[in-house]
Amino acid sequence: MESARKLIIEHSADLIDKMVSHPFVIETANGTISEDRFRRWLVQDYLWVKEYEQFLAILAGRAPREIRRPFFEALMNVHGEIELFEEIAARVGADLLRPRMTLACNAYASFLHATVGMKSFAEALAACFGAEYAYLSAWSAVKKSQEAPSRWQEFIDIWSSESHADWVNSLGRMIDTLPDSANDGVLGRMQETFRLAIQYEMHFWNMAYQGTEC
Repeated sequence: MESARKLIIEHSADLIDKMVSHPFVIETANGTISEDRFRRWLVQDYLWVKEYEQFLAILAGRAPREIRRPFFEALMNVHGEIELFEEIAARVGADLLRPRMTLACNAYASFLHATVGMKSFAEALAACFGAEYAYLSAWSAVKKSQEAPSRWQEFIDIWSSESHADWVNSLGRMIDTLPDSANDGVLGRMQETFRLAIQYEMHFWNMAYQGTEC
């Protein structure tokens, strides 16, 4: 029998292929991404990561005791990422004091909060896995295609790193060992939650790349 992790990823294989070939990913890799587009992503992702930190804290509290520690370690890493956003924003003159969250950013954050607050732990874990898998896949694709260092190299290096891959893989192992994932109904909901996380991530990049919001 295939592992739950593999079945969840395979369910969204079509979106994952589109994700790693998104114009934002391609242009970040080849160095042609415009300053406005990347700065828009930087500011909105900063706001999103602050929301994600809260999501992760609640998920850690809901996790079974035997798998709780990795979430607390991940929280420390996310806190470091927030500090990196602030450092780079100051360097490039991006205003993080009065930014307004876009609809795409708000929708993604609201999806995470609703999932961890109202759904099962299994579904919330799938949302976490989806968000982290999206980051690892996209930024690893950027890193692999790079021909020269980027102005935004710190971001690329963090989310394509072995340590981030280890964290994503640990989430996959949690899913495989979760008793609920053996239930077809629960697995189906986890597959859809993972897929929604990937869709929200792509919608986020569309916002950053196109700059079209109501």
